[in-house]
Amino acid sequence: MSKLPNILYLHSHDTGRYISPYGHKVNTPNLQELAEESVVFKQCFCGNPTCSPSRACLLTGEYAHSNGMLGLAHRGFEMNDYGKHIVHTLRNNGYSSVLLGIQHIAGAGREHEIGYDEIVDRSSINNSNGVNDLAPLAFEFSASLLIVA
Repeated sequence: MSKLPNILYLHSHDTGRYISPYGHKVNTPNLQELAEESVVFKQCFCGNPTCSPSRACLLTGEYAHSNGMLGLAHRGFEMNDYGKHIVHTLRNNGYSSVLLGIQHIAGAGREHEIGYDEIVDRSSINNSNGVNDLAPLAFEFSASLLIVA
């Protein structure tokens, strides 16, 4: 049985492609190093100009008018079928999924409806979404996944 490659999906607000892995002079050395060891997709576009619909398009492969996310999740909009989220496709192909931080396709407190295998408890950091708080949790979590032979 072959080992599946790791998939790390990062999203941030309003970053676009204005960081060093995409050739811009915004200094993001850690993302640059990650990009140099990974695959960077450079032929991409935004499926929708608004946060929740854009994320839903990326995570389902469907336009917002097809997946149902026509507005912001925190304004009550939702997808037609969370079973179309990529976590389900990945699970069917041997992956497990973890949510660490925020998501913008299910209303607050409804993250479990998306279908992640695990949602990391952020209560120890007062549910902060700040990178300085999330990075240590991400490191701690990823360290537990390392297998030393």
